[in-house]
Amino acid sequence: MPLGEKTLRELFSYRWLNTVSYDVKNLGNHKLDFLFGHEIYSDGGTYDLLRAEDFRLSITPEELFANMTFGRTDRHETAELTNSNRLSFFGRANYQFNDRYLITATVRSDASSKFSEDNRLGIFPAVAVAWKLSEEDFLSDVSFLEELKLRVSYGATGNGRIDATATQFLFVGSTLRGPGFGNVDNPYYTPTGSTLYNPNIKWETTVNRNAGLDFALYKGKVSGSLDFYKNTTKDLLLRSAIPSNTGSVHNGIILVQLLMLELNWV
Repeated sequence: MPLGEKTLRELFSYRWLNTVSYDVKNLGNHKLDFLFGHEIYSDGGTYDLLRAEDFRLSITPEELFANMTFGRTDRHETAELTNSNRLSFFGRANYQFNDRYLITATVRSDASSKFSEDNRLGIFPAVAVAWKLSEEDFLSDVSFLEELKLRVSYGATGNGRIDATATQFLFVGSTLRGPGFGNVDNPYYTPTGSTLYNPNIKWETTVNRNAGLDFALYKGKVSGSLDFYKNTTKDLLLRSAIPSNTGSVHNGIILVQLLMLELNWV
């Protein structure tokens, strides 16, 4: 006999972002500017699933989904999805001296409802330093050198891309002939997902380290950069198969090292 299953999801999301910047004036050979920001993000929604069967054989798909009441309802689930909320603050400061020495410092804090209260806040700082060697007097006589800049940076970034209920053990109502009902439709509670919840997970953090050299030669006809990267990621947020003999899984650390050379010529 024909059967039909109809799912209705109504989702919402909003983002409110504000920034303010300020340049400090009249500093002579010094330049200094600041940026501060604030962000609020939230999403959620509702879910409604209806499954019915035993429709008459002559019914068309259009008629079936427009008249689900003509069948026998054997599964009906409704849920109000758990909201995902995030509150963030961030700031940046740029400093230059004599257009030779440059420093950029940033910091960002994120508080996410996806994590348990003790692990909700993540703070991610970063700093970058650059030195324009080509502006120094000891290289002024190198005629073929157009630009030479040394760069070093160190910073952390966060990843909170997990389900809104990843740290909570929640249930949803169902009528899908649950265990012990002997193929009879009865309402019962079932876990909301197939992923085992973990209240101890925290922000995934990647520490980025970079040292680089930018150069331009012969009035820019030859240019390029040499970079070394070393990135370490800890507290990985990965879905993994759970060993049946232990009932738990531990995600470790990823280390990435890379040396890259880029050349351009005209």
